[in-house]
Amino acid sequence: MVQAFSFSLLLLLILGTCPQRQALLDWVKYQSQSWQSWIWGAKSPVLLAMTIQMLIVGLWLVPWLYAVGIGTRYPLPTAFACTAIANLLLICGTFIQLIFAAKVRNPSLWAFGGLASVLILLPILLSLVGESMPAIRMIWTLIGYAPWAFPGADRMLEVIFGILGQWLLLAFLLWKFQRTLQQLRVGSQTASV
Repeated sequence: MVQAFSFSLLLLLILGTCPQRQALLDWVKYQSQSWQSWIWGAKSPVLLAMTIQMLIVGLWLVPWLYAVGIGTRYPLPTAFACTAIANLLLICGTFIQLIFAAKVRNPSLWAFGGLASVLILLPILLSLVGESMPAIRMIWTLIGYAPWAFPGADRMLEVIFGILGQWLLLAFLLWKFQRTLQQLRVGSQTASV
């Protein structure tokens, strides 16, 4: 329950703090691209600040999981679950920032719709299919569900592949966001000439 509440609050915080396209254009045009600007810049992309926020939440949530006994009963699955949830938050934050950087009408509606389809609709569809196939269990991990829902050492390999899939998806989204920032930078330079 605490995990779902924390996850929801972090997603709302990400949605509330993501700068829109015009703010990103201003940041790209007038700010230096140093790491201090990524953290403290008023119009900077939310990705680095979001990572710091997740670390702060993790500093109290992970010890709490071990204090209540979940981490001591299932140490490896708990570590995998924390990793999968952190990865999912990074993926969601990067997705939200990509939507807000795109040239679309109502980016908040698009971001909320995309998140709802992945975090609500996809689990409903997966629950209808069942958990018998290894690929389905990897997709469950990919969308951040706890690996202790799949007991057994043979299934931990599927969880590891799910986490690797999250890292690949995150790398792709970060690459896409970097390209979007470069396009914004080029567009702002040609507009000023």
